[in-house]
Amino acid sequence: MEREIGKKLKCVKANNGGEYCDPFESYSKMYDIRMIKTPPKTPQLNGVAERMNHTIEEKVRCMLQGASLPKSFEGGAIKTAVDLINLTPLRPLDGEIPEEVWYKKKTFFNHLRVFGCRTLVHIAKDERKKARCEGQGVHIPWVLKG
Repeated sequence: MEREIGKKLKCVKANNGGEYCDPFESYSKMYDIRMIKTPPKTPQLNGVAERMNHTIEEKVRCMLQGASLPKSFEGGAIKTAVDLINLTPLRPLDGEIPEEVWYKKKTFFNHLRVFGCRTLVHIAKDERKKARCEGQGVHIPWVLKG
């Protein structure tokens, strides 16, 4: 985070479930990052993060069902759901788009496609077989940030 936007991380809230063990605790102490630990197995004490996890799960379930895709596409659906959340204006940011706030750049939406829609796949001439000139696939967007 510091390298991307030049702001120092001050505090991390964790549920004491073991994800942030010794290496991260040592790192936190070294760089003066405050760790707030809630008791294990108490997601209600980290309501905002838990609600966002629930929202992502719901979006993924709907996207997979809407596109009639199996659970094996769940990774692409999670990535897409999070990208869409980051491209949606949020009330806590006074209606601003999280991606624009983070990167301080105007966001464009022309790269968006319908998740799971049928698409044609280009196959290079040297890789084509006589009976098959083009392939069909399912569009799963993987947006790469540079």
